[in-house]
Amino acid sequence: MKSGQSFLITEHGRPVAKLNPLEGPTLEDLIELGVITPAARKYDPAIDKPLPNPDNIDLVAALLADRAAARY
Repeated sequence: MKSGQSFLITEHGRPVAKLNPLEGPTLEDLIELGVITPAARKYDPAIDKPLPNPDNIDLVAALLADRAAARY
């Protein structure tokens, strides 16, 4: 794939899919076009630590109850 080749996938001799290399704009192109914005800083895994649950609430049950109450 890296060299630009396409691959035909067959099932019992019948073509079922074709894998092609990606075409189109690169990440740098999308940034230049203003379609995406690069991150302002590097990823910090410490930011994504789960929040504490001191009351030991069953969060899934609370979410499902809230979801059921909001049905129309």
